[in-house]
Amino acid sequence: RCSSGGRRGGRAGGITHDSNGQVWVGTEENVSQFDAQSRKFLHAYSLGKGRVRRMLGTRDGSVYAATQDGVYRWWPGQSGFERVLVGDSTQIAGDVNALAEGGRGEVWIGGVGGVYVVDSRDRQARTVDSPEGASLHGATVLGMLVDSRQRLWLDTSAGLHRMNEWDGKTARFQYFNTRKQALNGESFGANLLEDRQGRIWTHRGVYDPVTEHVQELSSADGVDIGTGW
Repeated sequence: RCSSGGRRGGRAGGITHDSNGQVWVGTEENVSQFDAQSRKFLHAYSLGKGRVRRMLGTRDGSVYAATQDGVYRWWPGQSGFERVLVGDSTQIAGDVNALAEGGRGEVWIGGVGGVYVVDSRDRQARTVDSPEGASLHGATVLGMLVDSRQRLWLDTSAGLHRMNEWDGKTARFQYFNTRKQALNGESFGANLLEDRQGRIWTHRGVYDPVTEHVQELSSADGVDIGTGW
């Protein structure tokens, strides 16, 4: 049982842990730091106006909070979270739904404004551009996954994508929406997970990149959760 000291009420929208084993819980009002050893909430940090949608602890000890009002970052030793900006002053506006850390420590950010990246040890984000014919289908990014081969997968309102090329500024995305893949131009599911065979799972189904086949899940498979959130 956990002490509620340092934490206000509210539904948890995101949970993660940092490199020191501390647990971070994001709610509708703030982000709370939880110490697993003492089983007590230590601190509560205020963010912007929107509730937390996703949390990410990175290898350098930072903690990211994606919210309905942009994305925020806490560095070890900081007194609070600071808003992640694009350049010196541009805010990432609106819902931020997805966070993922790459193999070089870069953090990928996805939401209603598209895709952004924060390089390791950098405090500012950069917009990820893509050329016509290799861009994302569906403007809103709902989910992200960096798989065991360090490939970035993205789910949007139009379906599943994979980033095939990245030169530090421009990305080329592959869109999976064929009859064989049975994705039907819809979101595949915001919560992307990879198993040991390299298959991508969500609450809707399982995608095998080798066979390019999707197995849809239903109540017959024991899946009856209603929504991926």
